[in-house]
Amino acid sequence: QVNVKAKTVELSTGEILSFEKLLIATGGHARRLRCEGHMLRNIYTLRVAEDAGRVHALIGTVTHVVIVGSSFIGMEVASVLKLRKVPNVLVVGMEQVPFERVLGKEVGTFLQHLAESKGVEFRMGATVKRFLGNGDVVTGVELVSGEILPADCVVLGVGIELSSSFVV
Repeated sequence: QVNVKAKTVELSTGEILSFEKLLIATGGHARRLRCEGHMLRNIYTLRVAEDAGRVHALIGTVTHVVIVGSSFIGMEVASVLKLRKVPNVLVVGMEQVPFERVLGKEVGTFLQHLAESKGVEFRMGATVKRFLGNGDVVTGVELVSGEILPADCVVLGVGIELSSSFVV
């Protein structure tokens, strides 16, 4: 617990620490898309090792994986899934080419062509409208364009949200 007036912090052990200045770094959590169907099973985010383990456990049981996000998380997941012989891996990105905002169009184009040469498909300049399901399990992703992408699994690599639940 933080006592701003006394400039102290009480730890869960009961120990009280004094401070002159206090920085509270609450971290973040993986962003989820809040569209229709977002709570279906087999829609994953990646933030910690356990998240990667859940996706890795699906290898060999899924044939269509849609990855939403075409920056570092999305492109790395696509690469690993193709290395692990997942038949259909498709990346959906808002930009015209992967990594466009962080590495530029030229590098993004090169990396997209490299991924395509390994069998990764792309839908760039695209936005997710909703997730489709059968019961409580994802079966597809509908884009704003109306295109429906089959999906046994969806991996979201769409950034982080700050953990702002700490209240003084």
